[in-house]
Amino acid sequence: MIDEYLDRNSPTTQQFHELLQPYKTEFGAILLRDYHELLKKYEIAEMLSEDFKICTSYLLHYAWEKLHTGHWKNVHICWRVLYASIKLLTVLYSLRKSINEDEGECNSYNYCHIQYTQLICELDYSLIMGYSIFDSFASKLASELHKCIKLTSEESVCSEDITFQLDNDNFEMEMLNQTMINMNKLARVSCPSLEMFKKLMKLGRPFIITNAINFWPAYHQHNWTLKYWKDNFGHRLVPVEIGSKYTEENWGQKLMTINDFINNYFFTSNNEKQTNLMKGYLAQYEIFSQIPELESDIHIPDYCTLTGDAFDEDTNTANTNVDDIHIDTNIWFGPKVE
Repeated sequence: MIDEYLDRNSPTTQQFHELLQPYKTEFGAILLRDYHELLKKYEIAEMLSEDFKICTSYLLHYAWEKLHTGHWKNVHICWRVLYASIKLLTVLYSLRKSINEDEGECNSYNYCHIQYTQLICELDYSLIMGYSIFDSFASKLASELHKCIKLTSEESVCSEDITFQLDNDNFEMEMLNQTMINMNKLARVSCPSLEMFKKLMKLGRPFIITNAINFWPAYHQHNWTLKYWKDNFGHRLVPVEIGSKYTEENWGQKLMTINDFINNYFFTSNNEKQTNLMKGYLAQYEIFSQIPELESDIHIPDYCTLTGDAFDEDTNTANTNVDDIHIDTNIWFGPKVE
């Protein structure tokens, strides 16, 4: 299965050669020479996977140092491209060798679970720290490997089917008990038109939009439950924020798989909750660019395409090109705060 996918979709050695050409000035002759030598070893494929990985270590560590020099936003994109390409080369080499040498074993559950989960993490590192190269091939390959694990799994990886639902009644009561102040109930508007939305925004009063996302696949066809996330994306690596507030001294971030995130922060006993008060959240991270399948489960509301000019009566927005508007899309995903 995976070998057929690689035959159809893997980037060629020539494409890896061409990938770095726009950055010849930044890399210099020596680094490009070493990269091309690495590609020769990749093409010949005579050495063991571990030996090839050792050969990539110099370039990988060099790129890693560049990624951690100065502020992240000021790092030249060439170092992210280099890092991503080396990670992808390592994964592809490992897959090629395993398919050629262990054809029978590579279809077994143990092989898929151990080998493929490691390779998925490598691909996710290339996306998180590197760059999405070759039309997001690393993301697509990680999804294919995850499917292979799921197909060979003898039982579901998660026995509980917990949906993402907010206990509104209890939540409101807790808030009222904690804060006894005069509050005005917010108006609720059912899926307003864009014109109505603009009128409401001009009033300058907060309101709640209802029935605007009920049609999302995340609610129906794919039904976003913890089980769905674990079954389909459980081995994907994501950055998790640890701590309740950014201002806390012990606040930080940690890379972990979605499986570990759910197991550690959702499926914990009462005793564990009492002794471990730290909260873990997946927040303010563009996970949709890393896992496009999740993005297909939602639809960006049309309200998000309205710019500030849309609420100015003196501005003509008829010629506004929606395709030119960049919309940041993130997920806030974590357990209920006790």
